Amino acid sequence: MLRPLAILLAAMQLSRPEIPKAEGLKYAEALNHLARESRIDPLLAVAIVHFESRWYPNRVSEDGEDYGLGQVRARYLAACRDEEDPVLAPGESCAAAKATLLKAFCKEKIGSDGDPHWLAGYQGYNLPERQQWCKPGEKTQQVLEYHASLVERFFPKKKVVAKATPGKARGAGKGAPPAKEPAAKGAPGKAPAGKEPAGKGTPGKTTAPGKRAR
Repeated sequence: MLRPLAILLAAMQLSRPEIPKAEGLKYAEALNHLARESRIDPLLAVAIVHFESRWYPNRVSEDGEDYGLGQVRARYLAACRDEEDPVLAPGESCAAAKATLLKAFCKEKIGSDGDPHWLAGYQGYNLPERQQWCKPGEKTQQVLEYHASLVERFFPKKKVVAKATPGKARGAGKGAPPAKEPAAKGAPGKAPAGKEPAGKGTPGKTTAPGKRAR
């Protein structure tokens, strides 16, 4: 999965607003390259660095062991020990070793290289003395939640608006009151059935002289 460079830069600026554009775009290109090789979302890498160094490349941990954007203890990887800058400019062997540490290691140990697992390994949640490998912890959840917020911020889901069916009135359907039928109208010139016109005798007959109509 690749992301637009401008989006990755904007995501970095949330952590370090003053990051120079040229520097941010360089990191963005590296993230897309990493995503292509390791099949991870570049925005997840942005979330990791947000908590590790806030995108300050010269940051060093208090114990002097972790340094760079990702705060990686690269000296523990044999392929990286002789690298001048194993974090920001790793050689092919060092990069391959780190990729193995992140994903293939968890795949071998627990049968899964999903994001929560390799991320837990990256964050140091492996406990060899307990034979506990790649088990997500509190920091893992923080990164995953921040990643989800970045995705929602820059790639919001489109809301689907239901359209009314042509030819049907709004509100029709279950629970709608039945339509009232219009009142029946009598035939033109005729009175309603069962009623005689008031004040008129039988058609065609006259009242007999001297008799009152009953």
